[in-house]
Amino acid sequence: MSVHHTGSSGSSGGGGIGSVFKSFTKSLKTTSSSSSKNVVPVSINPTVVGGGQDLQLIIQQLTTNSSNTVKLTALIKLTESISKYSISSIPEIWYLVHDLCDGRKNPTNIRRQALKLCIECIKSDDSKGVGAKLNYFNDIVKYCRFKSGSTSGNVSIVDPDFDLFLQALVALSDNGRDIHDFVIYDDKHNLNVFLEDSLVGFKGVAGKYNFQSDDQDTELMHKDRDFRTLINLIEFVKNCLNFNYTLLEESFVNAMIYRLIRIGSKTSNLTILTSVVSSLNIIFSFGNPPIEYFSNIIQFLTSIYGSSIDERLNLLVWESIVSLCLQDSIQLVVSTLCDFISNPDLQRSRSDATANTAIYSSIGAFQLIVKIQIKNAIEGNSMDSTYFKVIRALKSALSFNIPIINTSYLRNFDKLLAKESYLDNFGLKFQDSMDKILPFQLWYSSNCSIYDSLRKLKVNSDQDIDYFQSICVSLQSLYENHELSTPKDKLIDFFMAYSPYLPNSTILFVLKYYDDEKLCSLLNPFWKDIVLKILNQFYYQLEDNDVRTECLRVILNGLKVSHSVFNKDDINYDIIIEIFKKSKREPKGPVISFLTNELLTFICLESSHQVFQQLVSIIMSLYIEKRPVRQESIYSRSFVTLSSQASSVTNTSVDFLHGITKGIIQVFLRCIMKDPGRAKQCFDILIEITDTCASNGDILLIICKLFVRLRVTSEGYVYVTQPNDMMGLASAFKRDVASHGVNSNAKWVYPESVDYLNEKYFNQINKQFILLKLDEEDDKYYIDIKKWVHLALRIMKEFIDWEVYSFVWGHFCWQLSNMELLSHCQEEIIEFRRIVCEQLTLNLPSSLKLNNELTKSDLQVVFVRSLSSLIGYHELFSKYDQDQIINSLIFGLGQSWDKTAIPCINILTVCCFEIPLSVKKFLTTILMKLQTTITSSTNASSHILEFLMSLVHLPILTSNFTMEEFKRVFGIAFKYIEYANDLRTRESQPSTAGTETELIQKHGVDAQVEQTPSTQPVGELTPIMSQYILSISYNVIASWFLKINMQDRKKLSSFIIKNLISCNGNVLKLDEQTIGFIDFIIRFTYSDLPLTIIGVDKPVESRVLNRWIMGNSILSIETDVNSGDSEVNVRRPTGVTKLNITLTQEQQGHITPNYFLLQLFDHLESKNKPIPIIEDSIVSRALSVLDRIPGVKFHKIGIIYIGKEQNTEHEVLSNKVGSLAYHKFLNKIGNLVKLKNNREIYVGGLDIENDIDGEFARYWRDKTTQLIFHVTTMMTCDDVQLKKRHIGNDYVNIFFDESGSQEFNFNLIKSQFNFLSIVISPCAISKDISIEAMRIKEDSIENDESRKSTKFYKVKIYRRSGVPAIFSTCHFKLISQEKLPEFIRNLSILANEFAHIWHTQGSYHSNWCQRVKQLMIVKNKSLDNYNHLKQEQQEQLDDVNEYDTTQSFFDQLGGTSSSKDTNKESSHEYKFEYSNSEEEEEEGVKLNELYQLVEFNSYTC
Repeated sequence: MSVHHTGSSGSSGGGGIGSVFKSFTKSLKTTSSSSSKNVVPVSINPTVVGGGQDLQLIIQQLTTNSSNTVKLTALIKLTESISKYSISSIPEIWYLVHDLCDGRKNPTNIRRQALKLCIECIKSDDSKGVGAKLNYFNDIVKYCRFKSGSTSGNVSIVDPDFDLFLQALVALSDNGRDIHDFVIYDDKHNLNVFLEDSLVGFKGVAGKYNFQSDDQDTELMHKDRDFRTLINLIEFVKNCLNFNYTLLEESFVNAMIYRLIRIGSKTSNLTILTSVVSSLNIIFSFGNPPIEYFSNIIQFLTSIYGSSIDERLNLLVWESIVSLCLQDSIQLVVSTLCDFISNPDLQRSRSDATANTAIYSSIGAFQLIVKIQIKNAIEGNSMDSTYFKVIRALKSALSFNIPIINTSYLRNFDKLLAKESYLDNFGLKFQDSMDKILPFQLWYSSNCSIYDSLRKLKVNSDQDIDYFQSICVSLQSLYENHELSTPKDKLIDFFMAYSPYLPNSTILFVLKYYDDEKLCSLLNPFWKDIVLKILNQFYYQLEDNDVRTECLRVILNGLKVSHSVFNKDDINYDIIIEIFKKSKREPKGPVISFLTNELLTFICLESSHQVFQQLVSIIMSLYIEKRPVRQESIYSRSFVTLSSQASSVTNTSVDFLHGITKGIIQVFLRCIMKDPGRAKQCFDILIEITDTCASNGDILLIICKLFVRLRVTSEGYVYVTQPNDMMGLASAFKRDVASHGVNSNAKWVYPESVDYLNEKYFNQINKQFILLKLDEEDDKYYIDIKKWVHLALRIMKEFIDWEVYSFVWGHFCWQLSNMELLSHCQEEIIEFRRIVCEQLTLNLPSSLKLNNELTKSDLQVVFVRSLSSLIGYHELFSKYDQDQIINSLIFGLGQSWDKTAIPCINILTVCCFEIPLSVKKFLTTILMKLQTTITSSTNASSHILEFLMSLVHLPILTSNFTMEEFKRVFGIAFKYIEYANDLRTRESQPSTAGTETELIQKHGVDAQVEQTPSTQPVGELTPIMSQYILSISYNVIASWFLKINMQDRKKLSSFIIKNLISCNGNVLKLDEQTIGFIDFIIRFTYSDLPLTIIGVDKPVESRVLNRWIMGNSILSIETDVNSGDSEVNVRRPTGVTKLNITLTQEQQGHITPNYFLLQLFDHLESKNKPIPIIEDSIVSRALSVLDRIPGVKFHKIGIIYIGKEQNTEHEVLSNKVGSLAYHKFLNKIGNLVKLKNNREIYVGGLDIENDIDGEFARYWRDKTTQLIFHVTTMMTCDDVQLKKRHIGNDYVNIFFDESGSQEFNFNLIKSQFNFLSIVISPCAISKDISIEAMRIKEDSIENDESRKSTKFYKVKIYRRSGVPAIFSTCHFKLISQEKLPEFIRNLSILANEFAHIWHTQGSYHSNWCQRVKQLMIVKNKSLDNYNHLKQEQQEQLDDVNEYDTTQSFFDQLGGTSSSKDTNKESSHEYKFEYSNSEEEEEEGVKLNELYQLVEFNSYTC
């Protein structure tokens, strides 16, 4: 908005419509007379431009004795005309009406309108000269009246229409810009006097207005005339000072200062004060006020600044102070400010509310001094001479104990020390060191330092606490950043003087000082006072866990320093004991954790035996319910007075007891290596605690988490390790994290890291800490593990708490597998066997309460899995005990096929090897149970088949089998074949079990290990599983059929063939697998000759070769045409049978293969005559493929030895020898065969030419299977990559792991094709590292009859991600050394069979199936050729006069031939005799007819 002000000399301007005419008149003077009657009226004829023709009439109405109403109307019209039109003679017009401004003669409305007219005349009078202006000013001064009020003493009362007079004056002076003529006009009636009278008059008006919001002030400006006028008056004064300061006399300026301060002192209104301070700023900007006004000015400004009415107002006050702080006056300003800081009037401010000015002045003065100091520091100026005066003033002010001042000073100190917030707090940017603001002398002074002022501060409220804590944080930060030149001890003393109010960070700072200076150690003679101060002011009083923990840490560090310098006997533990006593109600948290993990542990580790025993006695008393705790001093020179009587355990928190228990456990862990004697004591203490807290499940659980982790080496050295191999057990309890996540209510999960069991102490072995005490070695310490076993058995028998009950059951099996640990607990093992069998048969503890998520079947799974380890102790059991185990397993079989059946079957599989006599006793019952499960559960199918495959290899179990029992086994297999075929028929979609990229691992990427337990339901069987079940079912049939004595096989061959056909999906057409197995039955019913690799059909000179199709076989006869010697080869689905025929007749003659065929085949009786094979490309290729498909099943398995502490692929594959146990295992797992030039067996890719892969290999075979082992230690080459070439391509590898590692690394040897790893590991690791040392030890044990016992190994199969848990060793099993090779061999064959199927995603076909397919190709092609020749022969039949049917048959027998001496004839010359075509195309063959076709026992003897 732009405002135009007319100049004092006047100016004319032109309008757009016409000219403005101006007339100049002489100064008009009134003639004074004694009476108004003598006044002569003056006639005026003003010129009007633009309208207003009645202006003269209006003027006449004003100058005549018109009524007030007429006058008022005339005034309004005249005012409008002057404002609207350009009128000349405005001074004359005003002269005629100026007396209407006299308030004594005119009513208010006329007077106010006259003043408005005056304002308009001043604004519109463009020609006003000095005289005219003075006339206007004279009227303003003359008619504006000020008078003294009758009730207000000397206080003037301002004119009620002052607002209009002020507007006229503002218009007349161009808003204070042009006042020169008015200032010099008259000494008594000039502008100076008028303004001073005006300010005096408005002093009382200002007192009516108090602080309010800006919006309220804005509203007040519109509604309240006095408020508006006062503001305008002060603004006018400010403009007068600003634009005319050099014209004004000093007395006037001083008067303005005085009057403005008086007005400002009467009000707290923000707008008024802002105007007043702004006016003062104008004055101070031109020069300093007189000295005598300094005090009033400073007091006024500080009171405003101290009241903190508004930040903007404070900025104006700060500008005033800055203006006052010139170089020669800054000391005066600061000194004056100090006077107001310690104003004596503050003394009565505590009781006199009117003394608030003194309080605010004191507050504002300190604030301003702070800001001045910061500004000076930024500008490089110094206030050294005033520092101590300021400190003394502060001390004086704080001595009055005025809360508001105290709080304000706290806030000011907070801002002063918060350097990083200067820009926000003071609007000043300071980046230098705080030494510039608070130099070192302020901190180091002995009697007048900043600390003296700070110590005067009181903390009375929450706000005070906030300010004080912020001060502490700032002091701490400045000191740590080296910006505060203060002695640290003084700083710490100051902090400690206010210890209840310190922030946590400052307390930690103090504690760090005590720690760094080692003031809590015996190096400090006053250590006790410091420790007690820390305890009493921080540890016992505060709740913050970090601070309280740090208190304990500082005390502990002092204790450690004392231990490192002084003797143990010189150290007093009374204060430490007192800490434990007073902390017994401590809730769970870091304080208890530190008390028990650190403090208690250190004392237990470092204290003498006497101190340890006394500490233990005090601790143990806390566990005894309602028993008083007697607390006594350890040393007589106690620094702390201890009460002789203590509260009972009922006042001890459970969390504290838990913490103490954990602390003792940690002492045990640390002492294993450091002090085995103390470790033994801790073990006994923990056992004692379990006896004392026999019904406290939480404490028992805490201790059990240690005890279950105890292990021993084969030498008997005790150590602690992390549990593993218990996923199945944890899953049964729903505590495995992988499958069930973390249950917030569960107190144990698997796997878990326990906070008080530091794993850095795991797997550390001390040869002085052993399981059993040896009389000849007194320097060793032992633990009685029987005590723990008794506790575990009690927990399992007597239900105490679900968490501890489930925990012990879940972990004890894993610990039991460390057989050396419990080697002397025979009675306890027997008792455990009894508990397992009882609870497996659901004789559970009466008080047992199952978790809502679990069933009894889940518990039975746990009991069954516990037998995995218990079987290893079977030598301790009587025959009755062993029978009870089998009987319990049979009970478990009948409970839940989806849960208990699988682990029961798996244990029974192991029992077949370990306790065969007991299995044999119940074998019939077991088989009957297994038959029932076929229709009850499909998840158990693979486990049942594995059981049968294991059973068949143990003659002791099958020696007395009857035909009915054999049929029962076959019946199980037939059911699974039928089920698998049915599932395969219903499968409409291709397998989605996995893609090639999922099954074959990428190079360089670690394979994920599958951990799903076998008891977890797998849902619908996948095509892979159905194919595996089908394959293993046929293997069961084959293995068990061969198990029958040969003379008895024909009794079951018909039964088997009939069921095979019945299981076939289509009775009209047998599938390849069925045809192959029927051929297998035919082959082995009257033979025990193993399947071998036989080369056939290699024709030589003078020999003729003919081939015929006979059923599903190819008959080849190769005959020497001169001697008649022949070789007969029969290619069948299961292999090749080779017969050599030699004629005995003496005379030689020409003979062909047809001769021998006709001797064996009666063409007159047989309906299915041999079909000769006429070779073409298809037949030749099919024969070639057929001859490359062996009838023997081939398997290749890797065997890798892992030596002590070996954990890399290179280390493992570099082994050329293993331990004695390893080589014993190799000796029994397979026969030793020489590789070079060995073409009689399957070598699985091993080199047989140059011994690159070693000279020998391990090999095993039975009637139908050949198994080659890729043994890395037998591969003599040094290049590990050559070894990995074989191992990396084996689907299944056997690891003999003697590394001592707790967990097997599945990716130890990275490969794309390793799907399954069978890991054999000893039940206990050996401390001896070298293989030679192990051999010596094993030899000594073997030669020591007293130490001879069956050695067991832990066997577990690790699976690539996605592979289901279908093997008995998915949960580890203990297998004796004697049975280990046979068990592993059987397991590896099954695993390899599955791996082949897994790799092909269910499309795997056996060798026999593939041979049948090739045979069918040859047969079908031969039939096609047969039909083609038949058609050609029929066409030639009309041209032949004689047809010799006999000869045609002989021609048919001609078949194919191969001889260099025989004429080759065209196939078109052969003549064939055909059977009835109606018989060949007959359909609907019934099942019994199909059976009759393949049945052979009716014509065998």
